[in-house]
Amino acid sequence: GNKRYGLLVRSDESEVKITGCTVNKNGEEGIYVKCGGQGLIGRNTAFDNGGNGIQVGSDLNGSFNIRNNRVNRNKKSGILAGNVKEMTIEENFSEDNEDRGMIVLTGSGKAVIRNNRCHGSGSYAIQVEKMSAQISGNELYDNYGGIHVINGTMAKVSQNRVAGCSEKPAITAEGVAEFEANMNECTYNDGVGIFVTARSHARVEENRCENNGGDGIQFNGEAAGSIVRNWCEGNFGNGMAVYRTAADVLMMNNRCLGNDASGIEVSGATNVVVKDNLITGNADHGL
Repeated sequence: GNKRYGLLVRSDESEVKITGCTVNKNGEEGIYVKCGGQGLIGRNTAFDNGGNGIQVGSDLNGSFNIRNNRVNRNKKSGILAGNVKEMTIEENFSEDNEDRGMIVLTGSGKAVIRNNRCHGSGSYAIQVEKMSAQISGNELYDNYGGIHVINGTMAKVSQNRVAGCSEKPAITAEGVAEFEANMNECTYNDGVGIFVTARSHARVEENRCENNGGDGIQFNGEAAGSIVRNWCEGNFGNGMAVYRTAADVLMMNNRCLGNDASGIEVSGATNVVVKDNLITGNADHGL
């Protein structure tokens, strides 16, 4: 272990490639790269570091691919990227990091986060702020929270499996201009399955939200959009709910079965259309 970084690389425009390294017990980041060109960080192991396991950044002109790394037991996040142009994080394993599993902060292009496994994070497993995002095929289990997308222009969250979140929702969209969640499985989380808030406009389709501690799906805080063809069963709250919004919301062709509150709950929302849903076996109201 070193007093600061295990491996530090600074480069203005050139290509950086870091592979096959093991970095552990450093006072700050295990691997830290600041690069204005192209960066590949692959097949490394970063554990027990005092900062982030792997951190990359630029002045909004660098593009990075972080893949096939193992990051675990770091004092901050497993993987952190900031001020990038394009970002791909794929096929990594993050375990027992004290902050996020993987986080991308601010970018001029798109963040692609796919086919990762994340377990035991002290905060969200995956978080993207102020950047367009495509998040798919990830397996996230036993984290504080699942996927959190904040203040972006676009985010597509699809085919993720999220289970065992101890506090925060499995999937959260907060202030996202165009948000899409489809074909995700959100099960056995202590909070809400899919939560859309802060004036996000969302299309939530063909998700399974089962046995969660809150509502299966919830729109709140002036959220708008559609909730279509979802399966919400056995949740401790409502199957799905829309609260406190004057925006248009369509709830159609969903199945709300055996939830501990109502099948569908609408409160403080003035422009909600509910039609062609199957609602049965709920402990409180159907609608």
